[in-house]
Order: sequence, then C-alpha cells, then structure tokens
Amino acid sequence: MPVIRETRKIFSQPIGVRSFDTGEQNVGNAISRFADRAGQEFYQQAQINAEKFGAEAAQSLSGEELKSFDPETGKPEVLSSMDGMGSIASSAFEQVVERRLVDTIDKDIRLKSAELAIKYEDPVQYQNMFESFLGSMSKGANDRFKNVIMDSGSYIMKSTKIKLADVARTKARAAAAANVSTTNDEYAETIFDQAASGNINGAELMIRERVKASQEAVGAQLYKPGYEDKVRSELGAQAMSGAIQVALQKATPIQQASMRVYIGSQGKVGGDLLSKKQLEVLEPFIGYVDRSNTSALLAQANVVSSNLNAVTAAKVAEQEARAKARILDFSIQYAETSIAPDRFGNVVAATEAWTSGVPEAIAGSISAASKAYEANVLELQDARLSGLGQDEYNAFIQDSRRAGLDPVIFGMASDGNIEALKTALFNPTPENISRLSPNQVSAIGALTKTRLYDPTEDRNYVSTLLSGTQNAVQDRIDKNMRNANLFVEVEDVSTQFFNGAYNLEALLSAEEKANTALTSGDITDTDYISLSNGLRSAAGKGIVNIVAGNMSSEELNSLSVYVLSGGEEKSGVGSHVATAGDSILGIVPSDQISGVSNHVNSVREKVTRKEAIIEQQRKKQELQNTLSANAGNLLDKSHRVAQDERLEKLGFNIVDPSTYATKERSEQFFNALRSTMPQSIIDNLNAIAIGIETNNAESYLQIFASMQNDPTIEGPFVSRFGSGQGAVISPKTQALLQDIFEVYKIQPASGEEKSVSQIAMTLVEMRNDDKSKLAIKNVFGKMSPNEYVADAYGDLIAEDLDGVAEYLAGTNRTKEQVDARLKELVDQHYLESRIVVDPRFPAGRLNKTSYALEKIFPDEKRRNAFKDLIASKLPKGYRLATHIAPKETGLIENIVEQGPVIGSITSATSAITAAFVGDKPRDKTVYLVPNENTRGTSYYTYYVDENNELRPLITQVNNEPYLPMFSARDLADYDQKTLLTENQVIKKQVDINQALEMHGRTPRETSFESIFNYFGGD
Repeated sequence: MPVIRETRKIFSQPIGVRSFDTGEQNVGNAISRFADRAGQEFYQQAQINAEKFGAEAAQSLSGEELKSFDPETGKPEVLSSMDGMGSIASSAFEQVVERRLVDTIDKDIRLKSAELAIKYEDPVQYQNMFESFLGSMSKGANDRFKNVIMDSGSYIMKSTKIKLADVARTKARAAAAANVSTTNDEYAETIFDQAASGNINGAELMIRERVKASQEAVGAQLYKPGYEDKVRSELGAQAMSGAIQVALQKATPIQQASMRVYIGSQGKVGGDLLSKKQLEVLEPFIGYVDRSNTSALLAQANVVSSNLNAVTAAKVAEQEARAKARILDFSIQYAETSIAPDRFGNVVAATEAWTSGVPEAIAGSISAASKAYEANVLELQDARLSGLGQDEYNAFIQDSRRAGLDPVIFGMASDGNIEALKTALFNPTPENISRLSPNQVSAIGALTKTRLYDPTEDRNYVSTLLSGTQNAVQDRIDKNMRNANLFVEVEDVSTQFFNGAYNLEALLSAEEKANTALTSGDITDTDYISLSNGLRSAAGKGIVNIVAGNMSSEELNSLSVYVLSGGEEKSGVGSHVATAGDSILGIVPSDQISGVSNHVNSVREKVTRKEAIIEQQRKKQELQNTLSANAGNLLDKSHRVAQDERLEKLGFNIVDPSTYATKERSEQFFNALRSTMPQSIIDNLNAIAIGIETNNAESYLQIFASMQNDPTIEGPFVSRFGSGQGAVISPKTQALLQDIFEVYKIQPASGEEKSVSQIAMTLVEMRNDDKSKLAIKNVFGKMSPNEYVADAYGDLIAEDLDGVAEYLAGTNRTKEQVDARLKELVDQHYLESRIVVDPRFPAGRLNKTSYALEKIFPDEKRRNAFKDLIASKLPKGYRLATHIAPKETGLIENIVEQGPVIGSITSATSAITAAFVGDKPRDKTVYLVPNENTRGTSYYTYYVDENNELRPLITQVNNEPYLPMFSARDLADYDQKTLLTENQVIKKQVDINQALEMHGRTPRETSFESIFNYFGGD
C-alpha cells in the first residue's frame, strides 16, 4: 500500500508562541538587511555601469554606421555586433542606436529635402527625386524602420511640396504678369512705328489687342484693377507720340504752338490752325490723351519742336558756313580754274579761226567766247547770292569778259589796219567800218551781238591792247598764243598726273618750258609759280590715286595725317604708307600740301564707302550661305528678312504655290521655311490675327497650317513658328490662326463667304465677349489657366501654354476639347529626347523638352553632324547619351544600352563592337542641357553621377575650370562644306545641261562607234 508521508508546513512567523528575545535575532536580521541592501546597491551600480557602457558604445558610432541596414534582419548592422555585452548593456546600446538612428534619419531627410527643394523648384520634380532618396535610404530596412523613414519623409515631403507649390504659383503668376508687361512694352515700340508711318488702323488694332490682354490679366488677378486703363493710356500715348513726330515735320512756329494747345486741351481747341494733313494724323489718337499722359506728350511736343527748330537752325548755320567756305574757295580758285582756261581756250580758237580766214569760223570763235562769258556770269551771280562780295564780283565779271574780248580784238588785229580798226571799234559808223577788211567787218558785226565789248568802259583798255605798230601788236598776239599753248600743255600733263600717270621727267620737262616762258618774258613770276604749283599738286594727287587702290581707309587716313604733318606724325604708319607720303612730300610744295591732304581725305571717304559696301555684301553673302545650309536662326529677325530675299532670288513667290509645285522645288522651299521662317510670313500672319485685311491671306494660312504642324523624320510634329515665350508667333496667336484657318476652310461653297479678316475679328470679339469669362470658369473652375495647365504638365509648360488654354476655353471649347488640344500641343512642342534634358528633371529617362535637337536642327544630316561634333569633344570616360534601336543592330536591348559608342553616333551598326559586352566599366553618360540665356539655343554638357544626378561636366583649359558649351555656330566648317558640295552639285548640273545643249546642237550620230567615241570611249 502506499506510504503516507506527513506534510510539513513552514510559516514565516511563529504561530501562537512568543519566544524569549535575547537580541541575537535582531542582529541576524540587521545583517540580513545589510546584505540585501548591499546586494541591491551592487546590482543597481552594475546595471548603471552596463547601461553606461552600452550607451557610450552606441554614442561612439558614426552616423553612416547607424544608417547601414543588415539585409537579413532589416535592422541596423551595428545591432548585430553586440557580442560580449550583457543583456542590460545590449538593451541600452540598442535603445541609443535606435534613438540616434531616428534622429539621424530625420536630420538627413530634412537636409536632403532642403537641398532638393533648392535644386528642383517644381513640386513634381522634387517629389520624384525625394521619393527616390527615401527609397535608397530605406533599402534593406525592416518594416519598422521603413515606416519610420517613410512616415518622417512623407510628412516633410508634403509640407515642402506645399511650400514649393506656393512658390511655383507665385513665380508662375509673376512670370505671367511679367510676360503681359513685356509684351505691352514690345508693342509700345511697334505701335509708335505704326503711327509714325501713317498706319493708323494697325496701331489702333494693336492697342485694343493689348488692352484686352491686360483686362484678362486683371481678371486673373495678375494685376490690380485699373491696370488695363494704364496700358490704354501708355500705348495710346505711344501712338500719339508717333503721330506728333509726323505732324511736326515742316510745321510752322504757329502750327507748333497750336499743336501744343490741341494736345493740352485733349482736342477741344487749337485744331483750327492746323493743316488738314496734320489733323488726319492727330485726330485718330487724340482720344487716348488723358491727364496721366498729357504732360509727357506736351513735353515731347516741346522737345520735338525744339529739336526740329534746332536742326533747322543748325542746317541754316551749316549751310551758311559751307557757303562761306565755298565762296572763299571760289574766290581763291575761280581765276585759275575758270577764267584762265577760258582765256587760253579762246586764244587758241580765235587764232585757228583767223588763220583759216573763213568768216563762219571767225564768227563761231566769237560766239564761243561769248557763251563762255555768259556761263561765267551765271556762275558769278549765284556766287554773289551766296555771299561773294560786290567788288570781287565786279572784278571777276570784268576779267571773265576780257578773257573772251582779248582773243577777239587780237584776232581782228591780226588782219592789219590797226588804226582803222581802233577807229571803227571806238566809233562804228558805216564810213569807219568800210575801211576794214571783210573778215574784220564780219567780226565787228558778230561782236556787237554779244556782251563782250562795251565801247565806253573798254575804250582805254582796247586802245592799250592795240597800241604801237602792227609788229608790236603781232608780238602780243604771238605771246598770247605761246602762253595758251603752254597752258594747254601744262594742263594735259597735270591731267595725266592726276589720272595716275605720274612721271618725274614729264614734270621737269613741263616746268622747264614754263621757266623758258618766264625767261623770255611771256609769263610773270606769279604765272610760273601758279603753273609749277598746279603741276606738282596734280602729281601729288596722282600719287594718292595710284596708291589708293592698295590701301584701306585706315591707311589713307594715316597717309593724310602723315603728309599734313610733313612726315612728323608716324604713329601707326606702315612702311608703304610712309614711302608714299615721302614721295608726295618730295614733290609737292609745302603751301600745296593741305590741298593734297584734302584730296587724300576725299579718296578715303570713297574707299570707306566702298569698304562698307564690300563688308555689307560680305555679311550679306555670309548670311545667305548660312541660310543655304539651312542653318539660319529663327529667333534672329535679320535671318528671317534675309530668308525673304533668298527665296525671291531663287524664284520662289511665297503666295504663288506654282513656284514650288515640283517635288524638288517644294522640298527646297519648305526646308528653307523649316530652318528659318521668312519675316514676310510672320508679319502677314500677325496682321491676319488682329483683323487687318491682308492680301493673299489664304496662301499665308495654308503655309501656316503646314508649318505649324510639321512632321519630323523621327515622327513628332513641331511648329516652325516656335513655342513658348521664345516663339516668333505666340502660342496663343497660333491657336487663333489655327481656328481662323479651320473656319475659313469649312465655309460653304455657296452663299456669302466671310473674308479672313472678318473671321479673325469674329473670333477676337468672341474671345473678348463677357460670356468668355463664364466659359473660362466652366472649364477651369476655381483654378486660373496657369494653375490648370501646371496641374497637368508642370509650371514650366504652364508658362508657355496658359495663354492657349485661356483662348481655347474662352472660345467655347469644352473641358475635354481643351485637354485634348493641350495634350496635342505638349506632344507637338515638347519632344521626347534622350539627349537633351532639363536639369530640373530626373536624368536617365525620356524628357519632354522644347529644346530637342530634332526641333533646333530640322535638317537630319546637320543634326547628326552636331551630335558627332560633341561626341568627339568629350573627355575619355564619358559618352554622349544616345539611343540605338535594337532592330538596327540585331542585338538585345540591354547590350545596346551598355558602354560607350565606338565611332560615330550616327553610324549605329558600325558603332556596335565587343566594347558593349564583358566586364568593361560603363562610361559616364553625358546629356545636353540648354542654355536659355544665349542668342540662339546653346547646350552645356552634363553627366550623370553615381547618385543618378546631373552634374556639369567641367574640364580644364589652361589650368582653369571650363564648362564646354556647343551651339549651331560650331557647325561653321560643316556648313561651309555643305555649301561647297551644294555649289559643286549645281555646277555639275549646269555642266550637264550645257553638254546636253551642245549635244542637241550637233548632228546626230548614227553609228554605235561614233556615239561611243562621243562619250570618250577608247
């Protein structure tokens, strides 16, 4: 049977029995309590030490060590290295690590958020990059730590996005407001020009257009109410300013004052004293004059009047100064340049006539002398009116008359009967005349029909001429003849010198003949000096004419200064200039140097004009060459104007499709338009858009429809009128033109058709109608057009297309129609590109950009040349981002995307080599980032770093940091080669055409052998 054991009960206190207290128990209890307390204190101190140890160990870790997660546990890797720690130390270590990790995560998230917010202003871009950062930060973490990272990151991301959105909206609104203001400023100058050129209708339409746009800006709360009135006043004042410029031209002082009254009274008074033409110019714009602009317009009228009066006074003063200078020069030169040549010419003519003895010849010589005198009288009368003194006038009249009279008197005297001739001249009675020879009688009859001889004034003078014997008179006649011959010979030599046939021997020979005449008494010292100076001055001017053909205007200026200084001024003077100057100084007397220097300046002015023409032609041809290579710049107006000239020279008439009907002509014409749109097309389309009646409007709209939605080789459609703020025709105007074309195109064949301008005005009025605001609100709700577009496509695109969205909504499009059109425009204008990226977008994906190479370089070959050029300039270890379709290579896609492209970017097949596979490190990928601050699009090179972020590819040039930039200007060599090739093709075609034409003219060969020989057969 089982053994029953007694159960023993133990109590902590005695039950029912009081033992005798001897004190020993108290001692034992005290010892027990002390041991318990000491053990407890020891344990607590050990716990503190363990916690301190764990905490200090956790605090000693770096932030980077904390953020590294163990992929197996999902916890920080440092928590896997607690070997040797007790439970208390381990727990403390883990708590501090986790607390520090959370703090570090929060700090890093905040710092990274701030960094990305600075770099990526667009909230969508910021979110993409921030989420990428959070993903990389939580890589390997368990759910708990992922939640910590994501919770903290989400909160910070949302608050930052709100701030960025607010900033973006503020910037977008500021940009939109600035765009309205900038456009108004640009229109101000155009409106002024329109009014100043008399295009009143155009100026008024532009004012109404901008006032309406300003009203819309006020409605969108971009400006305060009243802004549209301010714009109307300012633009109206610009139009009035242009009208004032026109009306003040040739206005009298009374009309100038009346005009100020008319403007100051805002047209109420002052108009009665203005001419009809002045009122026609001013009346259309007087309604724009108000209190805010009256003072400025009056000030302008005063300034213009003052300037015009000052210009008139200056012109009068200048004319007076020139007249004085001309009269002074006239006084100095007239006797030498007019009277002396006439005298010697008359001597030669009279001598030859009397030698012939023919009465008609004698009468002719007298008539010629009279005509020369009468011409001089007219010239002297003009000089008198211009300021020639009376005494000088009388002296020149007398000298000129006697230059014709002397040869006539000597001619008659050569026929004898000196005394009878004097008597007949002093008293021409029939009896006295009958004593003369027949030729003398005929000569006196011819003389009396002229104003060469005055019997009263010339009695003593003629008596002196005919004094002495017949031989003495004949000696005077012979002397005059010798002097005339000498003068003619010297003049001939001077003319030869001036024309560049300078010869020192000829100069010395002519001077020797003059010296002989001086020695024999035929001429005076003054006559000799005059002849010698004339010869040497002509020689100096001749040297100038010779060397001018090989000198620039700058060198001719140096020559003038060098000669005028007597060879002292040598600064900047080349050796050939000094040689020419020394030659002139060695020949020309010092008192004649100024005349030669003036001649140099006169020649220099001609050379300068010639150089300017040559330079202008060079630039013009250079621009034509650029356009011929389809390398024009759409944003450069001079390129667009030159494109008009080029197309006209090529025989294209923009409004006549028959001039580009063939395939070749059509391709040439539209390729030119794709590269650089002609200015005439832009001007006419803008005129159509504001309702101005335009000739050939349908032709311009047809071109617009074709070029506004032009397909590229790669597939996307682009507008050749540009997009965004840089468009030569704004996106909003393009949308209006597209509507105009669509309405015009679908008009019924029968019934009354509206003109293009009528359709345009109808659409503009529809847009300006009050119902338009309600239609806009129905589409956008509480959002503005900018916010609506930004919500779908981001702020960058919203800046470009908000005006289009507003126009579409305001012309009764539904929300679906607006959305569809916006999507179409985004797809059309913002091409996807693997090469061109916006640094604000994440790298390594297809980017929407308005700077895609397909758009900037419409010509495929030129575009490929641009990519090849950039690829060739990249440093080792970098490659230009590109995409080679797998179907072009036969390789799988992931191989195609590997490694550098060897060889030409454009030679896809040959570029694929073994370098694409294996363990070869991948080169850094380079993208092109547009620089919007240059004239014409330029690109910087950026590369993608290890964090998948774009970084500028900065290189070293001359030990200085350098960020390369590429533009179409870098294709100058390519364009030149293309032009040469094009010219060679044209020349070859011309040669072929000529050969065919020649072949057509030759007799037809009938045998095979003869035909074979004709083509150069052996």
